[in-house]
Amino acid sequence: MPSQPSITVTDVVVAEGNKGTRALKFKVQLTARSRDPVMVNYATSDGTAVAGADYVPVTGTLEFRPRQTRKVVVVKVVGDKDVEADETLSLTLTSPTNAQILSPSATGTIRNNDRVSAAPGGKGLPAIKIKGVKVLEGDGGGTPVVFDVLLSKPSTLPVQATFTTVDRTATAGLDYTAASGAVFFDPGVTQQQVTVTVLGDLVKERNETFLVELSAPVNARLRQARARGVIRNDDRAAGA
Repeated sequence: MPSQPSITVTDVVVAEGNKGTRALKFKVQLTARSRDPVMVNYATSDGTAVAGADYVPVTGTLEFRPRQTRKVVVVKVVGDKDVEADETLSLTLTSPTNAQILSPSATGTIRNNDRVSAAPGGKGLPAIKIKGVKVLEGDGGGTPVVFDVLLSKPSTLPVQATFTTVDRTATAGLDYTAASGAVFFDPGVTQQQVTVTVLGDLVKERNETFLVELSAPVNARLRQARARGVIRNDDRAAGA
């Protein structure tokens, strides 16, 4: 009695596209011809790609007629203009009839085609903005001033930007503590904060200002890169 053929399925890659759908075509093959009909079930499952959002899920049964050795399972990939990492899904084979499964699953890779370099001015990327804030100076010690940094929409990629404080009428080391560093957004996060410490005193003076400036965005663009911090004098009889 001849041995049963084996069933294999191979990995496949497709560019995502900006709209509509494209086809991931998984090749399912028999290692040898069979005199008997061969059947096998198949189903997709999520990897980093999400069914219904990134692709259309499929399930079913393939039937190889006698002497047939090749079949194709088509999975529709949903295009968009989001800048994101490449995504994956799996096609898994189960319950064979008149054959054995040699490779039970294959990976479909959805190759992102919305690259930063392909988008003049960062079009399509989320936009970062920072909001200004006002605070009472206080009579001593330090008062934290919190600047909200916002993304215009969630991103599937990590986003970051650097920040630094800049003197205006306020002076670093005297009216506030200079600060610099980076602000990070994990995928899906749309709000972070930058904190600057304002230094209180008993000096009668006008309201004073400094800036927090953003630069060097990664996986995003800058919409509002500067925010003003206003230190309100709270010492009476000031000349403000």
